[in-house]
Amino acid sequence: MDWVSSDRLVKHNAKYARDYWAVTVNPSWLGGSLRRLVSVLRRRAQVEKCFKMSPRDPQFENIPHLAGLLRDLRDDCGGDRAFDVSQVISSGQK
Repeated sequence: MDWVSSDRLVKHNAKYARDYWAVTVNPSWLGGSLRRLVSVLRRRAQVEKCFKMSPRDPQFENIPHLAGLLRDLRDDCGGDRAFDVSQVISSGQK
């Protein structure tokens, strides 16, 4: 959140034995904040209207460089490459 540019004024009224407070906010700050607020609300409405869950689960194959990292992890743990190759051949993938 941005700092609010403002002034504070305190007056004491002796007749009523009461303090009166006033806070003055810089109008230039207020205008920018209102624009940001309206933008956020508009974007939230767009997301609620247009967002829908994908019928497919995310696929790790679509994440850049993840397949290589998984292969390295498998090899470091002593994984079986021959088993992986047989699974790819039986599923028809290349």
